[in-house]
Amino acid sequence: MKDIGGQVLTTTGVENYMCYQYIKGFELMQKFEDQVKQFLLEQKLGQGVAGLSSLDAGFEVTIDNVESHQAKAVIVATGKRPRTLNVPGEEQLKGRV
Repeated sequence: MKDIGGQVLTTTGVENYMCYQYIKGFELMQKFEDQVKQFLLEQKLGQGVAGLSSLDAGFEVTIDNVESHQAKAVIVATGKRPRTLNVPGEEQLKGRV
């Protein structure tokens, strides 16, 4: 299964999230995942959505050009990647405070 959390997983700490004065990025993502697990939801995690079609009763989503699923609602979380500066020492200092 793919990791849930994106860039926050590699963040040492988060200081500006509601209800937390300070929390480690990985710990915050664990709390998000635990909250979602309390609901009876089916999650489909893949490398990429190859297609999204509107149906009368919802949507059809094709994941990784392999699987197709129908749903009443779809959450699209595209994520992002940080831009590097390409300066000496950048790789060694990544994630440090």
